[in-house]
Amino acid sequence: MHKLLGVLSIACVFSTAAHAQATEADSADAAETVDSETEARMLFDSAQDAYREGSFERALALFQASYDLSGRAELLYNVGLAAERTRDDERALRAFEEFVAAVPDSERRAFAETRIQALRASLAPADEDTPVVSEPPPEPPSRPLGGFLVAGGGVALAVAGTVMLVRGVSLRDEVENAEPGTPFANVEGNVSRAPALIRGGEVLLAIGAAAAVAGVVIAIVQRPRARAVEVAIGPTRVTLSGSF
Repeated sequence: MHKLLGVLSIACVFSTAAHAQATEADSADAAETVDSETEARMLFDSAQDAYREGSFERALALFQASYDLSGRAELLYNVGLAAERTRDDERALRAFEEFVAAVPDSERRAFAETRIQALRASLAPADEDTPVVSEPPPEPPSRPLGGFLVAGGGVALAVAGTVMLVRGVSLRDEVENAEPGTPFANVEGNVSRAPALIRGGEVLLAIGAAAAVAGVVIAIVQRPRARAVEVAIGPTRVTLSGSF
């Protein structure tokens, strides 16, 4: 009987010791889990600060460390964002794909899938059999200078006609207002020159004014691809032909 009691006592001691060891192990695991979660959270907070500051390389390393420590699949989304910012497209694509597969019901899935499509397109190898032909940029439309040239020529003619007209009138006045007794030989040249200058000045002034007006009209309505407008300047008129 005494021997039986001794055996039972020893078994009870061992059982109590084993239970105590198991409890200590569970407590240690729980403490380690809490410490891991805390550290992962601190890493995540630091990663967010780095991302906001534009330190994307550091943010990527911290997001990855937080994910490796916690195993939370939601962090893969942040890893993908930071990787894409560092132009590590392959890593970003892998992170987004793993995120969508692990968290299919996430509200960020639509955006992640958009980035997956874009990254796959950028990483896709170009087809060597299909040459890529870059189209030259469209040529800027040519400015219609014809109208301005016509208008400029018209102004020049009008100025020349005005000068001739003024000179002719001045010579005519000299003839008409000559002093009594003035020899005819002194005004003979002006008698023939004045009418010629006046007529020539009037013609040039009329043609120049008409050409200037026509040039302004052409400049306003002419388009880059319109058929050229032909301008014919005659002795007494300006003729326009063509379409605008």
